[in-house]
Amino acid sequence: MAENTIKKIAILKSFKAGASNKEAYDDAGVPEKTFYNWHSKPEFFKQCEEAKESGNKTRVSRVVDVLYKKAMKGDLGAICFYLKNRASRDWKEKQEVGLDDDTINKIIRLPAKKSIGAEVENADSSKK
Repeated sequence: MAENTIKKIAILKSFKAGASNKEAYDDAGVPEKTFYNWHSKPEFFKQCEEAKESGNKTRVSRVVDVLYKKAMKGDLGAICFYLKNRASRDWKEKQEVGLDDDTINKIIRLPAKKSIGAEVENADSSKK
């Protein structure tokens, strides 16, 4: 296998482990200029992006596992964070509640609306 191919594979492995561009090319012993020359080629660029995405998914998965373990040990902050982000529909800081007019009137005990005719009759009878 050609030396360049071995170094490219090393760079991709570094990306899968979560390395930055600089960390990846430094670890592989590749000069910055050479790395960016390779990176400018569509095929290697695509491989790098896929490796970075894979590495990111792995890191996020590990963090979720650690967070879950902390929550299971009773860490209140971890519990709250986990629930707000993994079950956000039921565990929000702010619950949105929709009320219709009838429910609002029952809560504040407003009398039911009278017809206009009844109001006129009551006004006439009170004048007598």
